[in-house]
Amino acid sequence: MERGSLYKDVWRRFWPELQDVYASRFQSKYGPLRRRKIHEVERLLACGRFSNGFVRHECTGCGTVLVVPFSCKSRLCVSCYRKKLFSWSLNLSKILEPSFGHSHITFTMPGRLGNLLLKRHFDASSLAKIAARVHSRFLQADQNFSGDWMPGIREG
Repeated sequence: MERGSLYKDVWRRFWPELQDVYASRFQSKYGPLRRRKIHEVERLLACGRFSNGFVRHECTGCGTVLVVPFSCKSRLCVSCYRKKLFSWSLNLSKILEPSFGHSHITFTMPGRLGNLLLKRHFDASSLAKIAARVHSRFLQADQNFSGDWMPGIREG
C-alpha cells in the first residue's frame, strides 16, 4: 500500500506526456527542463512508496507497530512541504523574541477547487499574491487593527 494523494496521481498520470511535449510546447517560454527539476518530480513520484524504504516503530509499552514509508521531502510534494513549513514555524518560534507577536498562516483550498483551477490552467503563482492581498485588507478592515503593526507579507 502506498501513501498517495490526488495531486501525486495527477503528476503520475501526466508526467510522461509533459516530458514528451515540453520541448515543443513550453521550452521557448519557460526554458529547458533541467535535470534538477526532473529530479524533484521523480522524488515526488517515489514519495510514500514502501518499495523505496520505510522505518518501523514499535511501542515498548503496548507493542503496537507502526510502519512508515520514507517521504520525498520534495518542494513539489504538498504533504512533505506542509511538514517542512510546520517544522520551520516551530523553529522560528524558538528564535524569535518571545514578546514579539507572530502568526504563521498557511493558505489552502479544497481539493475540488484546486482540481478545477488546474483544469482551467490557472496560474497558481498568482494565487499566493491574491491570498496575501486579501488577508492584508481583511486585517486592516478589522476594527481592532491599531496600525502599530503591519502584516509581514511580501506580494512581489
